[in-house]
Amino acid sequence: MQETIEGSLELLAETAQAKNIELAGFVLADVPIQLRGDPGRLRQVFVNLVSNAVKFTEYGEVIVSVANMSETETHVDLRFEVRDTGIGIPPEVQPRLFQVFSQADSSTTRRYGGTGLGLAISKQLIEMMGGQIGFTSVANQGSTFWFTVRLEKQRAAAKIPLDQAGLADLRVLIVDDNKTNRRILEDQLQAWGIRAASAAGAQEALEKLQDALPDPFDVVLLDMHMPGMNGITLAKVIKADPKTAATRLIILTSLGQLMDDDQLAKAGISACLVKPVKQGRLYECLTGVNLPPHAAHPAQDHAAANGLPEDLHILLAEDNVINQKVAVAQLRKLGYTAEVVGNGLEAVEASKRSLFDVILMDCQMPQMDGYEATQQIRLREQADGAKPVYIIAMTANAMQGDREKCLQASMNDYLSKPVKDTELRGALSRCCAARVVELEETRLGPSRAQDEPEPEIPNDETLVDLERLEAAANEDPKMLQELVELYFAQATDLMNGLRGAINSGSAKDVNHFAHKLVGASLACGMSAMVPPLRELERRGKEGHLGD
Repeated sequence: MQETIEGSLELLAETAQAKNIELAGFVLADVPIQLRGDPGRLRQVFVNLVSNAVKFTEYGEVIVSVANMSETETHVDLRFEVRDTGIGIPPEVQPRLFQVFSQADSSTTRRYGGTGLGLAISKQLIEMMGGQIGFTSVANQGSTFWFTVRLEKQRAAAKIPLDQAGLADLRVLIVDDNKTNRRILEDQLQAWGIRAASAAGAQEALEKLQDALPDPFDVVLLDMHMPGMNGITLAKVIKADPKTAATRLIILTSLGQLMDDDQLAKAGISACLVKPVKQGRLYECLTGVNLPPHAAHPAQDHAAANGLPEDLHILLAEDNVINQKVAVAQLRKLGYTAEVVGNGLEAVEASKRSLFDVILMDCQMPQMDGYEATQQIRLREQADGAKPVYIIAMTANAMQGDREKCLQASMNDYLSKPVKDTELRGALSRCCAARVVELEETRLGPSRAQDEPEPEIPNDETLVDLERLEAAANEDPKMLQELVELYFAQATDLMNGLRGAINSGSAKDVNHFAHKLVGASLACGMSAMVPPLRELERRGKEGHLGD
C-alpha cells in the first residue's frame, strides 16, 4: 500500500514542484501495510485524481491521505482522499462530472492540457472493485476527491520493527513553512516513538534548538525552500554554533534541485531527501546509529566521466509528466539535475529568475509553446544585453521543416523524441563548445548537418520497443512498471479526448491530443501507436478530418 501511494506521488512530484505546489501524502498508522488487491488499477485511479488536482491548482498544495474506515480479521475498508487548493468545480457542473465527455469549461482543455475524462473511467474501476467515489468542491477554493475500496489482508503482514530501531530515544525537529508538511512529518515520527517537534521557520527553529539544551535535538529535518532564511543558510547557522554543531541535519528538497556531495559537506548536512518524502527512506536515515555523510543522496554518474563540465545549470520545459520523468533520469545519468517547468510561460518566468546555461525546450505546450517562449527569452536577452542561453528544441514531430522552424525561432539545437542518451550528450557537448566561443549573434546556426535525414518513424510491426522502454526507465524495474502504468492512465485520457475531438470535428483538438500521445508513446517505446497517431496529427494540423 505504502509503495503504491508513494510511487504515484513520485511520478507527479516534478510537475507539482514546477508549479511551486506542495505535494504530500500520508498513510495513517492504523492502515495495514500489506494488502491484496489490484495495485495497477488502484494506481491508475490514484494517478488520475492526483494529476487532475495538480493540473487545476495554481498555488497552495495537494494533499493525499489514506485512512482505515473499518476492518475485520480478513479485510479492511480504506478511504483515499486527494485534497487540493485549486480552482474548484462550479455547482452547475458537479452533477455530471463523472459522465463521459463532460467538461467544466471548454477553455480548460486548452489552458491545462487535459480533458478530465479519466474521472468516468476511475468511477468505473472503483465500482468494479466494489467501492465508491465522490467529491466535495467549492469554486475557487478547492476540491476533495475521495474513493473507498475493500482490500484483503495478507497473512502475517510485516511491520517495521520499531522496537529494534532505537528510535524512541531520538529527538527530531521539523523545520518547514508549510503547516501540512509539518503535521504529516510530526505524526509519522511520533508513530515511530520519536520525540518530534516542529518550527515554521528559521528563527523559531533556532529558538527551539536553544530552548532544548541541555537535552539537544539529535536530528533536524530542514526544508530547502523557506521564506527569509532557506534550509542551506539555516544549516550553516546551526553548524556554526558549538552548542548545536553536533546535531545531524537532513535537508528536504525537490527532485530537480538535488545537492551534490560538496554542497552537502560545506553546509554540514548529513543527507538529502526528495519531497514528497518516502516513509521508508526517512526511516533509513533516522535508524542509522552513525548517519554517514550523504547516505541518502542518490548515486549519480559524474558529468566529467562523460566528457562534460560539472557546472551546467539546466532548465527543462516539458508539459508531459512521462517525458519529464524520462528526461530527468537521462540527465541524472550524465551527472546533472534540472529545474522543471510545465509550459513555455513558466520557462520564460524561470529564465528571468535564474541564469541558465541550457534550456531543454519542448515545442508544443499549453498556455505558451516552445517557439513563442524562445522568442520571448531572446527579446529579453537583447533588451538586457545578456548572454544568450543555449536553447535545445525537443519535439515529437518528424515532419519536413520542423528543424528549420526551430532554428528560425532562434533555438540553438534540435532533438527529436524519443531523445537518446547519446544524442542528449552530443547536444550538451555542442552547448559546452559554444560556451567558450564569443557569440556575435543571439542565435547559432544549425548544429546538425543540413542533409541529415529526418528521424525514422518507428516500424508499426514492432508493438513495443522494449529496448527503448528499458532505457527510458534507466533499467530500473520499479520505474519501468511506473512508466507503463502511467502511460496507460495518460493514454486512456488522451484517447478519449481524441475520440471526442474527432466526433466534434475539431481539427485543432485532434492535432493537440494526437501530438501529446505521440510524445508519450515515443518516450515509452510504444511503437505501434506512433504511425496512426502521426497521421491523425497531420490531418488535424491540415484540417482534413473528412475521412
